[in-house]
Amino acid sequence: MMKNYLLHNISNFHMVGLINRMGKQKLILLAILLLAVIIITRYKYSGIIIAKSEAIKENHPEEGLLKQMIEYGKYGIMLMKDKLDSLGDHKLQMIPFMRQHHAAVDFVRTALLVCKEALQKRGILRIGNIDTVNITTVNDTVAGGDKLMDTVIHKSINKDESDDANKMMKSAESKDEHYIAIPSNEDVISSTVEVPEWACDEKHSPNYMIYCQGDLLHAVMMLNIFKDSKTFVDKPLKRDPAEIAADFKRKFPRDITANDSEAIRQFIDENFEEEGHELEKCELVDWEEKPENLLSIEDPQLRQFALNVNLIWKNLCRTIKKEVMDYPERHSLIYVPYEFVVPGGRFREFYYWDTYWVIKGLLASGMQETSRRMILNFEYLVRTIGFIPNGGRVYYLRRSQPPFFIPMVYEFYMATEDDDFLRSTINTMEMEFNFWKSNRMINVTINKRNHSVFYYRADSNVPRPESYREDYQTAERVDRQRRRKLWRDIASAAESGWDFSSRWFQNRRSMDTIITSDIIPVDLNAFMYWNMKILAHLQGELGNLTRRDELNKERSNFVDTFEAVFFDTREGAWFDLNVKTGEHYDDAYPSLAVPLFTECYHVLNSGMMIDVLETLQRKGLLQFPGGVPASLMKGTNQQWDYPNGWAPINHMIIEGLRKSNNPTMQQRAFELANKWINRNYALYQKDHKMWEKYDVAKEYVRAAKGGEYENQYGFGWTNGVVLDLLVTFSKRAVVKPTGGVTDVHGIGRTDLAGTNRTLLTRYLGTEKSSDLLWLFTKRSLLRALSTFLKCKSSGNSEAVAKTKSL
Repeated sequence: MMKNYLLHNISNFHMVGLINRMGKQKLILLAILLLAVIIITRYKYSGIIIAKSEAIKENHPEEGLLKQMIEYGKYGIMLMKDKLDSLGDHKLQMIPFMRQHHAAVDFVRTALLVCKEALQKRGILRIGNIDTVNITTVNDTVAGGDKLMDTVIHKSINKDESDDANKMMKSAESKDEHYIAIPSNEDVISSTVEVPEWACDEKHSPNYMIYCQGDLLHAVMMLNIFKDSKTFVDKPLKRDPAEIAADFKRKFPRDITANDSEAIRQFIDENFEEEGHELEKCELVDWEEKPENLLSIEDPQLRQFALNVNLIWKNLCRTIKKEVMDYPERHSLIYVPYEFVVPGGRFREFYYWDTYWVIKGLLASGMQETSRRMILNFEYLVRTIGFIPNGGRVYYLRRSQPPFFIPMVYEFYMATEDDDFLRSTINTMEMEFNFWKSNRMINVTINKRNHSVFYYRADSNVPRPESYREDYQTAERVDRQRRRKLWRDIASAAESGWDFSSRWFQNRRSMDTIITSDIIPVDLNAFMYWNMKILAHLQGELGNLTRRDELNKERSNFVDTFEAVFFDTREGAWFDLNVKTGEHYDDAYPSLAVPLFTECYHVLNSGMMIDVLETLQRKGLLQFPGGVPASLMKGTNQQWDYPNGWAPINHMIIEGLRKSNNPTMQQRAFELANKWINRNYALYQKDHKMWEKYDVAKEYVRAAKGGEYENQYGFGWTNGVVLDLLVTFSKRAVVKPTGGVTDVHGIGRTDLAGTNRTLLTRYLGTEKSSDLLWLFTKRSLLRALSTFLKCKSSGNSEAVAKTKSL
């Protein structure tokens, strides 16, 4: 997150204001933490190669660490240069910032040279087939940083600019404030290229001028008032939105600058409540301490684990205060009448497709009434709004999420056989089904035949309010003509639930090439087939035979379409289609297995099923110790990419294999289920948390990283999936011993950030290397960094002393 904090401020060109606001002591801390930026940042250039894992697995992991540090150092320098190049004429604003951080380059040099000296003293200059890093590489890396710094400060500007820079520095030092206006919102509001379609407007929400558009939203986001963009748009209002918007214009009539930051903070404090104020924790009427299903789990450790996860439901229950119903204009939260289970963390509200797996877990815990009420909330939304939005906020009103309402009702009906409930919701299911047919269908031509298929296409083409700053900065890297489509495709990727993944990027690497609305996704179309199949079955259960037959005919025709559009006979699996090129993407994404989960085929063709399993194995998706990752695409720093595994992906693959009639596939389903269960269990034993996502690629266990925000814990669908799998495999699931591979890769990225030369020399110096010493070193460095970060956030001088004493 420090990386994001620095880069956001760099791109906003408010360096002088940053210096004034932070003061010298904090700047020193920031300078030291620049190393963390370099190390934490994952590579995105194909020429950057992180040290191979063989070095980490040897008895002397320090060499792998050194190679990683140097490569991350090189990338950090490249990243800075790339950022400077993108600034163009605004480079001048970087100068005070770069000067203040010159000490960080010295720190990089110190860390690299100390590690090199340690290797030389120990005589471990070569390990296996990996050449030891040459000292020249170290010097070249450091020299590159020095050259870049020198170029920025001295050579890239002319004399007049240099004089201006010196004046700026003197002004900052004397607290003579000199500020530049925040970036304009002209591209956001302009109709020159395309008329803006807002995340919410006067047709959808009376508070649109606060939460979805307007000067206040733009200023708060561009000034980086809150670390997480979502914080601001989740805050309730203390008075009517039109009054607040008008008052803001009166108080800030001119261009907003960094000098206005504190005044705007004060304005927010005066006019907004704390985020989460409008929600209350609630009691789950049907919660039991020891549900019968969970007691059937035979492994005693996993049984206790399931009971612990069952207890978490109580912490995630929320209900909406009456004031949201009485004064909807003062809240971004969308009112629903019943309690619900939230994902957790920053996700304070309900989410559409998350709820399917939450309900799977609630039913595993015997909580049928809570499941019913959550379904009734969604029925309320369809009847009042016309569809189910992405989540429970007004800024989600122009996009949905994968269509799981009909499957939710089906799961509840199969558990309860409640015909009255089914009868009361069947029309709402038809309405939700028709929303997707009316708003998310597109025609494609394959082999001169037209086919109607489904795709993700959000109805907004502006920055998402909950990630406004991030979207604005992404758009700065593309031509103005492309920005509307870029913002629509970003919102469309959020509608897919895979926000974000290389799956939607044209170059498979960077967000600014996102083309979501040009891609016809395998999984969405498999979901829509599933909706047709379930809806036909449920209409039949109610005796509506004519409607059942219509849906079955539509379903049968759609299978022909599905196979014609998505199945690649050469690869033996289904793949996404680029509607512009007419070509399949044959990259390895687990979405190719979703048709197994939804049974999107005419008959159970065992040969085709085996082909799909072999494709999954050949692509390498099933080889990892912790489960199935969202992709095999490395280095994107997106949360729906390698090495992150997600509960819904793993659940769909497991269930798709399990429901086949093939014993090999069913056995593979159990093996994957046991991997995922154990990954969840092992990390829970460490920190007593259930996480949004997990790193599944390593033998050692840790939560995942990457994306726009920090990994969250709670966590609704993770809990639901693990409970459902534990009940499904209650007789077979067992605890596996955890691996013993040391997490040197993690140390290379983060743990050295809070250390100094003395600390490095103490642990990596002349002592004889041993596994015990290295483990002790890792633990000490982790403790030092943890204390340092706490100190940074609290300003506690005792914490500083403690860090130094380490």
